[in-house]
Amino acid sequence: MHERSPERQSLSVRHRSDTDNSSHAPDPAQPVLVADLDGTLIHSDMLYETFWAALANDWRTPFIAFGALLGGRAALKQRLATLGPVDVKALPYNDEVVQYITQRRAQGVKTALVTASDQKLAEKIAEFQGIFDIVHGSGEGINLKGSRKAEFLSEAFPQGFSYMGDSVADLKVWPKASKAITVTTSQKLRTQVEKLGCEVEHLSARQSSVADWVMALGPREWGLNLLVFVPLLFALPLSSQAIWGLMISYLALSLVTSGEALARPLLQRQSPAVERPPMHTIPIFEATFVCFLLTALGVAVAAFFSAPLVVVLIVLIGAVGVLTANKSVQISFSFGILRNLLRFAVGLLSVGSLQLM
Repeated sequence: MHERSPERQSLSVRHRSDTDNSSHAPDPAQPVLVADLDGTLIHSDMLYETFWAALANDWRTPFIAFGALLGGRAALKQRLATLGPVDVKALPYNDEVVQYITQRRAQGVKTALVTASDQKLAEKIAEFQGIFDIVHGSGEGINLKGSRKAEFLSEAFPQGFSYMGDSVADLKVWPKASKAITVTTSQKLRTQVEKLGCEVEHLSARQSSVADWVMALGPREWGLNLLVFVPLLFALPLSSQAIWGLMISYLALSLVTSGEALARPLLQRQSPAVERPPMHTIPIFEATFVCFLLTALGVAVAAFFSAPLVVVLIVLIGAVGVLTANKSVQISFSFGILRNLLRFAVGLLSVGSLQLM
């Protein structure tokens, strides 16, 4: 299949200098300052932001996304951007990067936002920030990432460019740049960039800690599960087999509710119906992966060791928590009572099913 070269792509270029309120006058002799979006300008990834925003509106999103992915990553990004409109004001911006670009622009450097994210999303973000002269995003089946981005930038900015990036994929871009600016905590990546031979500058990036992970995994849910399961250990005469079954059900339920605890703030962060929770300090792609992994593990453990009805109830508890993430406080409270009753039912069924075996 014939592909158009970067200069012939219909990726729109948004020149914004005519709408700026500042006295910014770019110096054409200076290299353009190019910034990436995902992981650089924002502490997040727009592919996942749009996925969760879409999922908050339509539970069929995973299936729709899979179908769109058959047309390539650019098609997937366009589809999710349409399904999940994102409030760009609520995104977790990297303040150090924003300040750096603002200062360089005030010094007469032309600035550009060039990203593998969808073109329309890139334009909205650039318009909100007001610090970019040019905007390029993915579209028309073209995914501006890695070597394709390097080729595109070389042709779009023959006068030279500095590039701000954060990932291994940007190692394809930095060799083409007159200056490499990293936005990462990875010492390995920083060392790789320093070996490229160009001028290098390092900016900081947000890093998650063990405490962040512990809080994100919902220790409160594990505690609520204990409050239901522990009394059963002392209230009923249980065989060793029944105790084992109770422990397995507790583990399975806690894994599923931890997955739910990760999912809830991701669903809520773009919802106007609820107060937005604090942004995860955990990278959104890691939170997404662990969310689905824990949920799958919990269901698998329950399916392998527990009665079928126990599996159904555990899945139902997780589903109720996710589906009420964007509901009002009153509705969430009512369903919270339902979830606690279902927890108790899981404990009783776990004991009863094994006592009878």
